[in-house]
Amino acid sequence: MNRLKTLLGLFLIIGLVVLPSAMAAPLTVITGTVTDADSNLVDSATVEVTCTHNSVDSVELTTTDVDGQYYVTFSPLDCDDGDAVTVAVTYGDQSGSNDGTVNYAECLVNVGIVDVQIPEFGVVAAGLALVGAIAGFAVMRKKN
Repeated sequence: MNRLKTLLGLFLIIGLVVLPSAMAAPLTVITGTVTDADSNLVDSATVEVTCTHNSVDSVELTTTDVDGQYYVTFSPLDCDDGDAVTVAVTYGDQSGSNDGTVNYAECLVNVGIVDVQIPEFGVVAAGLALVGAIAGFAVMRKKN
């Protein structure tokens, strides 16, 4: 009976924590580092990230931090796998831009030097947790 309660508790935890996060739409995250022509990190540069999804442009604005890094997110309804991304950077009278394509493994766009990466770690972790829970249940069931 204790095993049954433990198993029911495990399923409750999965149902309340893991499944909703796995079912939630993942965000497309675009991040990178801005450097100048001398490879110095650029603080407080204006960064405009444009993603074209189904012929519609979505734009996110941000600024770089003290490490020259920026971070923006898009809904998958606005920016998804295979979409075109343009990153434009302005700092004083200097500017640069380049294009790339969204790919869930990695997308690199250089502006001066701007690296754009799109990780989907949350969805992968939730999926692995679900697979692990199902495998654990199968092993426990087989032992009985």
